[in-house]
Amino acid sequence: MPQDTQSYDDLIRNGAPDGQRSEAFQSVVWHLAGQGWTVEAIADELAKHSTGIGAKYADRLIEEVTRSFEKWRIHKRKGATGHEGDTPWPTIKVIKGELPRVVNEAEAALIDLGREIYQRGGQIVRPVLQRLRASDDRKTQGWQLIPVTAPDLGLTLTCAAHFLKYDMRGRNWVPMDAPDNVTETYLASAGRWKLPVLTGITGAPFLRPDNSLCEVPGYDAATGLLYKPACTFPPVTAKPTKEDAKAALELLESLIGTFPFITPADRTVALAAILTALDRHSIWKVRRCLRSQRRLRAQASRSLSTSCRF
Repeated sequence: MPQDTQSYDDLIRNGAPDGQRSEAFQSVVWHLAGQGWTVEAIADELAKHSTGIGAKYADRLIEEVTRSFEKWRIHKRKGATGHEGDTPWPTIKVIKGELPRVVNEAEAALIDLGREIYQRGGQIVRPVLQRLRASDDRKTQGWQLIPVTAPDLGLTLTCAAHFLKYDMRGRNWVPMDAPDNVTETYLASAGRWKLPVLTGITGAPFLRPDNSLCEVPGYDAATGLLYKPACTFPPVTAKPTKEDAKAALELLESLIGTFPFITPADRTVALAAILTALDRHSIWKVRRCLRSQRRLRAQASRSLSTSCRF
């Protein structure tokens, strides 16, 4: 297929030999799409030339252009992200004086991309699996959060959207990487980000404050926790029975069965410590309620003492 604009112009105006029309038609659509043309603009241009590359599809031109355009979009998105994806690949036209619009569209594309990028403590962060030092000089792996740098964000935004700038010399839109001023402005916009807020990473299923169980890997919007399973956990029934609870208790007791506790109370304390770690979010909610009750009692006492002084 042609490599220069003049050859594409010739195809648009004069068409291609039999047997090459389908491939040539797709190459023309891809060429124009890469310059920022919309489906409608491409169809309008091809319809102007009765003997051109679009003549074969004159009765269904918009449908054929749309089909080829979608193939181009999937191809470009796969090249940028490594997967085809089902959502459209956004096009962002970079125009001087429109930085707020470009930054907002870039953020929307970043969120739609679905990468694990979050906000935490005034920073944009992402999780990485790293080798960690454990006890007894052992090596293990664990998830840690690292700040997203400007080059890293620029690469991700370029995957998330198709950035275009206008070429005055060629009088058309041409592809470009995510501009530096867009990445720098976005990184400096703490407090205005719409990224999910991350409160932490956990490697095991956990209870939410409403006592519902989260056992689906990924980001949990209700708690802000990112669940990254450290191993395979058996599923938990939606309505556990008393027998299920007894079986779970026996399993926990087996973990500390050989430890030389002095009294049964010591064993109970150890089990309580394990359960506290598993249910810390609900326990924290109870502690907040108790503090609220203490504050209410104190306020009532102050009100009564004050009302008796007149």
